[in-house]
Amino acid sequence: MPSRPYAILEAPSSLGLATDGVEALPGRLLELGLAER
Repeated sequence: MPSRPYAILEAPSSLGLATDGVEALPGRLLELGLAER
């Protein structure tokens, strides 16, 4: 099965809602080297 391209997007929300804990996820994925795989 061919691999699918992916992207890590860092996009702040303008909804004004309370944070739910995933706001740091893009940075953490980059720290773990996901973009280099």
